[in-house]
Amino acid sequence: MKLFKLNSFNKVILSTVILFFIIELMGQTVYFFVKKKSFYSYHLDKNKTFTFTDFRSGQKFKPNINAHMPGYPDNLSTNQYGFISNNNTQHDLKNLTKKNIFFVGGSTVEGRGASSNKNTIPANLERCLQKIDEDFQVINAGFSGDTAFQEFLRLSTSIVPDYKTYAVISLSGRNDAHNSYILNDTWRENDNLYFKRMNYKINNLKEDCILCAINQKLLRISLLYYSFNYFIERYVQNYQNYSKLDGETKIKNNFLMSDKNISLAAKNFIENLVLTNFFLANKGIEYFSFIQPALDENLKHLTEFEKSKKKIFEMKVNNLYWAQIFDFYKEALKHSKNKNFIYDISDIFKEYNETLYYDSVHYNDRGNEIIAKKICSIFKRKYNF
Repeated sequence: MKLFKLNSFNKVILSTVILFFIIELMGQTVYFFVKKKSFYSYHLDKNKTFTFTDFRSGQKFKPNINAHMPGYPDNLSTNQYGFISNNNTQHDLKNLTKKNIFFVGGSTVEGRGASSNKNTIPANLERCLQKIDEDFQVINAGFSGDTAFQEFLRLSTSIVPDYKTYAVISLSGRNDAHNSYILNDTWRENDNLYFKRMNYKINNLKEDCILCAINQKLLRISLLYYSFNYFIERYVQNYQNYSKLDGETKIKNNFLMSDKNISLAAKNFIENLVLTNFFLANKGIEYFSFIQPALDENLKHLTEFEKSKKKIFEMKVNNLYWAQIFDFYKEALKHSKNKNFIYDISDIFKEYNETLYYDSVHYNDRGNEIIAKKICSIFKRKYNF
């Protein structure tokens, strides 16, 4: 009887498949012990119940779900309206006697870095304001990655038209600076990574696509395939315009933002705050826009922990990143002069020597508390409480 023999090519294929399954099994095992749940169950839940796309205002949370915050202290639950809950009191946005204050911004407002729903910035602010009037409701309308223009879209399409609004608070700046830096020469006014990703997905959407169905299945069950796809989407598709540059030009230009771009981006950021203020003022709604703290030596005495987080982020991106983010802030402040609804609290952490950041972007519970306390004091002064 003749034994079946593998040729060299088949041996390579078989070895590759076996190696893939070994790595996959190891990855799945580690994931289960670290996350306390299987990779499949997390992604199945995430894809079905986590968020949805509103083409008027972007990604939104679904109501009454546990919003998964990968890599952060805790997941954050949403209320019946699809906003991150404060877990102070149950909100009733249809009660006309309540004073609804909508708090917009990116992931720092959303609550990444907070240890629970009760320790986000909006939750802290609500407790502060309810000492004055129990009818104050601070609604956390933050969403990861939001820029000033997206805040305007949310407010003008799915917040103000739907709910009685007493006031609006915004905490922003860093995401606008980040987008103009990362997008480099592809940056345009009112553009960001989210719009580019959605544009790509919409234009590459195919109906009755067998490969698409297989792709979706693999994304849910294979950690390796998911990781590879994540890398391609995040690092290749976003920067595909650089593929035409020669190697030396790539090294020179990659992630570097010109002085001209900094000024234009900062001006565009302030213009969007002005646009939001104009929209709200015409409806008799008070607007408070706060320029947020960022992890920079010019804005805070950094602890050893914060320095390490900053260094890790610089290794991933570029060591000029924070210097150019700070330049963006300086330019934005120039354009914000005589705008009495804009408050610069970017250096609010200067007087603190303790660790106030959870990572290179998001604040810890103590940082959230300090920001909320400052906003509360300005709000009370404005209304003479």
